[in-house]
Amino acid sequence: MAMTKKDFDKLKQMQSLCAEVESDNKQLKQLLRLFKTADKRRDELQTLYENDWLHLVESEELSKEQRRELESLQAKGKYSILDQDTIWNALSDQYDLRVQLIKAAVKTL
Repeated sequence: MAMTKKDFDKLKQMQSLCAEVESDNKQLKQLLRLFKTADKRRDELQTLYENDWLHLVESEELSKEQRRELESLQAKGKYSILDQDTIWNALSDQYDLRVQLIKAAVKTL
């Protein structure tokens, strides 16, 4: 005798959900890799900021060509790192996002 429609629908639902969970797992692995590379970039920026930013910005004048080159590296709609708040805000924003992510992760455990 064949399985009831209700029970078979549950099996189909489980099959679909399993595929979605497997896909979620791939995305979560990518998120873990992002955390590692983001950590490295954040640490490097923070170190450069703490050790070199003030000295570089105040000690020498940028030529027009250097200023244009630096501006060309600026993401559209973003501010220059010559403004101290730009770096501080980027680091602070990432910290706040990480706290939110950790809180969300802990709630799922």
